[in-house]
Amino acid sequence: MNKKGISPLLATVLLIGFAIAIAVLIYFWYTGIIKQEVAKQGCEIEGKNLCTQQVEIQVSSVQCTPELNTIRMRIENRGQVLINDFRLKIRGKDNIESITFSKSLNQGSTEEFSTTYDSSNTGTIEELEVFPVVVACNSPVTCSQQSVKLDCQ
Repeated sequence: MNKKGISPLLATVLLIGFAIAIAVLIYFWYTGIIKQEVAKQGCEIEGKNLCTQQVEIQVSSVQCTPELNTIRMRIENRGQVLINDFRLKIRGKDNIESITFSKSLNQGSTEEFSTTYDSSNTGTIEELEVFPVVVACNSPVTCSQQSVKLDCQ
């Protein structure tokens, strides 16, 4: 019987080397996750700062026509940045509907926006709320603190 195996010293070295390799892989995996989270948090903070410091809108001449299911309004960008989109929340007697205006508005300019809504879903409109949307770190940020609440006329 001439059985040969690896020496205990070589087995120990291989085991320690394997453990170190696994620890290094876990370290690189974990630091990648941390970097992603830090970048994500940074973009959220940048978006919130942009909203609170440089976004301001004014909405005027709101007209709701329930017979045609349409809403028209003039929006002025009084802020210092381009507003990329607007979100409109329609609070009705029966339900809430959200609509996105895929239309940008340069700083200092005013435009008229119109949209249709489903009056059979919302019922009688009780309140409108307009939210400006800007882009920070290549992703849209809804500026909920800068929203404007309106009554339908």
